[in-house]
Amino acid sequence: WPGTESGMLSYPAWNSLSSEKLKTGVSTQFDDDPDGDAWAPLESDAPLYNHYWFWSKQNETKRRSVEELVKMYYRSVGYGGTMLLNCSPDSTGVIVEGDKAVYKAFGDEISRRFSKPLRFLKDQRTLSLKLTFDQPTTLNHVVFGEDYREGHRIRAYELIGIKNGVRSVIVKGSSVGRKKIDAFTTATFDGIELKITSAVGTPMIRYFDVYNVSGFVFQPEPNETPDWNDCGQWNTSSFKNGRDTLTLLLNDFIRKPGQFELKMLSDVSVTGTSIDSAVLLIDGTPASKYLARDGWDKFYISRTDQIGPSSSTSVILYMRSDNQVFQNRGRFIIRARN
Repeated sequence: WPGTESGMLSYPAWNSLSSEKLKTGVSTQFDDDPDGDAWAPLESDAPLYNHYWFWSKQNETKRRSVEELVKMYYRSVGYGGTMLLNCSPDSTGVIVEGDKAVYKAFGDEISRRFSKPLRFLKDQRTLSLKLTFDQPTTLNHVVFGEDYREGHRIRAYELIGIKNGVRSVIVKGSSVGRKKIDAFTTATFDGIELKITSAVGTPMIRYFDVYNVSGFVFQPEPNETPDWNDCGQWNTSSFKNGRDTLTLLLNDFIRKPGQFELKMLSDVSVTGTSIDSAVLLIDGTPASKYLARDGWDKFYISRTDQIGPSSSTSVILYMRSDNQVFQNRGRFIIRARN
């Protein structure tokens, strides 16, 4: 269970964990472990009516759209887990026509997108594989999976687009398992390569399919673009009395003047973790006017002065966890803003 009823997992999504954790009966995505000895697929559950599990005329007005369900699919099945979508009968024991229409349209849309790959490879034992095209080919999706009977062998990978001999990274990822759906901005390539940059043992790729989904507009999540960098981790298991202070050293990421975006991600979707306040330090001195907060999970950092070899930038974060039932963990990511 990912910790919410949103129908969506956090990424990375490891479908393995220790047998000891699994046997407790209350393990969540917090307990996932790529080195775990038990395979227990992550289950993303959600009601068709947003926030309502049971039918009523009023709840029908909360029915999710096909677009919402497709997003849910990408972030559950597309992260290697399972998607459990509620189906609730009305007071006469039947599924209402409006619900049936959405279920049908949802299934048709998934089939439209993924039933016919343009090109594919199967059953490859390798750290790198490449598809080359007879002529420039337009793509916006790659779907691939590993032989998960051997667990999560792939730990990190890159998808590289090749055009006129120039190679560019279009996706960076980590967990794969049964299935990983990678979407990206529609572009034309002469070839595409999967490069596995970290693995345990030899990866076994069961399938590698490429698609061009018509009408698709890429709307990336923060972890789905290569311009973000991990800059720190947090884990509520280390919090004392529900609080913790975390210092992020950002020298490796802020090397020249500009504006930078710092974002908090939860690797598990359970609620209750937040940032009470933050302090920006430039060369060890508080510089509050150069730090702006945007919502509960995002900050903007401005560096207007020149940055020399001895310059430093850091952020002190005062964090809180109000959830005493389920633990949570996550990371911070940073990128330069254009």
